[in-house]
Amino acid sequence: MWCQSWIELLMPKMTVGASLFVFGARRTIHRVINVFEDNGFLLKDMLAWKKPSAHHRAQRLSIVYDRRGLTQDAEQWHGWRLGNLAPIFEPIAWFIKPYKIGGTIADNVLQHGVGAMNFQECQVQGSNPTNVLEFGFGKNEKRLHEAQKPIQLIEFLIKLTTIENQTVLDPFMGSGTTAVAAKQLNRQFIGFEANSEYHRAALERLNSNVGVVYSRQAQKMQPMLFEKADEKYG
Repeated sequence: MWCQSWIELLMPKMTVGASLFVFGARRTIHRVINVFEDNGFLLKDMLAWKKPSAHHRAQRLSIVYDRRGLTQDAEQWHGWRLGNLAPIFEPIAWFIKPYKIGGTIADNVLQHGVGAMNFQECQVQGSNPTNVLEFGFGKNEKRLHEAQKPIQLIEFLIKLTTIENQTVLDPFMGSGTTAVAAKQLNRQFIGFEANSEYHRAALERLNSNVGVVYSRQAQKMQPMLFEKADEKYG
C-alpha cells in the first residue's frame, strides 16, 4: 500500500504514546487501518467528521431507463438512484504509538507527556467531546485544497492530544491548515508538501495568519529533518 514507506519513517520519530490521526475514504479506511496495525500502531478509536453539507450525485435510475427508451422500467423504478448515500461524514482513524508493555497510559503521560485527552479544553457546548466531530469552515476561511479541513476541526484534535510547545508533525501539509492551527495554539510544527503550488499557498497562509515569515529556502531543507531529526513528535 502507498503509505507503507512513510509509515516506516514516521514511527521512529513519534513519541511513545503519541497520537496519529489519519483521514480516509469510507470504503477504503479499513485497508489503511490494517497497514498501520501491521506496522505496530494501535487503533485507539474511529472518529467521524460530520460535515455541514454533502454533495449528492446519485443518478436517477428512471432517467437512465428513459434514455434507453425503457418507459415501463422507468416508471417501475421511479424514485430509485444509482450511487451512494450523501457523504455527510469522513472517517478518521485515531492511532497511537504503543506505550511500554506492562505500563499504563498514566505512567506514559508522566514519562513522555502524551497519551491522555484534554477534555477541559475540548468541551462542546458544555459537554465532554464524543467521537462525532461537527465542525464547518469559517466565513473567512478560503478553500485552497480539495481535501482541506476546517481549522476548528484540526485545532480540536491538537488541543485534545497535545500541550503547548509540543511538536505537531504533518507529512502531507496541503494548504497548511495543520501548521496554522498548531502555531495559533502555541505548538511547534514540522510539515512537508511535495506540490509546489500548495507549498506556496501554505507559506502565504502561514505568513498571513501567524504573522511569521516562512521562506521557501528554509522550507526546502525540511525533508532532511524527517529522516535525521532526533526530536520526538507528540
